[in-house]
Amino acid sequence: MRIEDMPAGPTMDEMVADVVMGWHAVTVAPGMSVWADADGEHVGYWVFDRPRRSMHSVWAPSQDIAAAWQVVEELRYRFQWGMHTWIDGLQYVDLIDPASNDSWANADDSMPLAICRVALRACGVTEVPD
Repeated sequence: MRIEDMPAGPTMDEMVADVVMGWHAVTVAPGMSVWADADGEHVGYWVFDRPRRSMHSVWAPSQDIAAAWQVVEELRYRFQWGMHTWIDGLQYVDLIDPASNDSWANADDSMPLAICRVALRACGVTEVPD
């Protein structure tokens, strides 16, 4: 499946955590994990192997704009960002790598999803197994 076709949700969120943020899941109890950085430090968010029905903070950048802005912050020194809303209501995000002049763009119904898709593509992920 192409990244452009991947829906918002836990699978995309986990891919963004791993590829873009450099986090990994650390199991703390059966069916429950936390996101940790490269040093193994808990970054403040939970990962659940079962449906999300907890009041704990679950990191969901493909659906939550606050979490999506963390993705922007993570990549802000690597890429130049452009974001705007088209007249038809689509949320448009583009990234430019100033070192290579490579660029990536994405338009979606939601800004969080557009941010995640373009960030994954800029980090080299274009497809995921179906």
